[in-house]
Amino acid sequence: MQEIYGATNDVVFKTLFAKDSNKDLLKSLIESTLKIEVEDLNVKNSEISADNIADKFCRLDIVADTKTALINLEMQVCDSAKTFADRFLFYWSKLYSGDIAKGEEYTELRKTISVAFLDCKMYNHDDVHSRFTPFDEVHKIDMTDKAEWHFFELKKLKFDATQTDIEKLWLRFLAARNEEDLTMLQQTATNDNIQKAITEVYKLNADEQMKWQIRDREIARVNEAVQMTAVRKQAFEEMVLGMLKEGLAMPVITKISKFSPKDILQIATENGIKI
Repeated sequence: MQEIYGATNDVVFKTLFAKDSNKDLLKSLIESTLKIEVEDLNVKNSEISADNIADKFCRLDIVADTKTALINLEMQVCDSAKTFADRFLFYWSKLYSGDIAKGEEYTELRKTISVAFLDCKMYNHDDVHSRFTPFDEVHKIDMTDKAEWHFFELKKLKFDATQTDIEKLWLRFLAARNEEDLTMLQQTATNDNIQKAITEVYKLNADEQMKWQIRDREIARVNEAVQMTAVRKQAFEEMVLGMLKEGLAMPVITKISKFSPKDILQIATENGIKI
């Protein structure tokens, strides 16, 4: 099997679905996953710059303008549900508020839907799809119909080679991360859009320039994970140091921080604290 990058790589995801010649694929993906009818589809940000690929924190999202709503789609690897949700909401707010010109009425703001296909597990339930809206739990009323947030947790997918539902087929396609996964889907899926999408992925991987962009993005993603791990480690070490200075007992610090006694002792020694 050759090395093939699928749509979990966000360069592949955006290049595939943002191409004008693949508008039929984007339309099918949106309609099948969000269960809405899409008219007058137009991608507002189809370009990918070299700087975007090299920037490990850059989002390679797709902003789809339709007759009834703005729809933002992205492929994302997340390692913290809270951190990702906060960032996701922040970018949704920018898209929502940016759709109105100075002097226009707030009623002119359009429905804005954000969709994240996640190469991770985020919530403690078995469903792949989570849909959120502004809703009053006490009185059971919607605040507005202009906001929706959708998460699709691809790692929760259960493999079924006999699956014919177009939504499930798209999710299987998005979750495919190597040639074996794509070949199996190609052999079992009869939908024309899925077959076209698989062919397009192979074409992208065969293009030498695109292949380097895809690999650069993978490297950037690994670097991001390493950097975020280092940041979290430093934050926990600072927390342990604070507890040591407060005179908390070793068992208490171990229980709270999940650090081993050996690691805690090392932090204490490096900072001249006797325990």
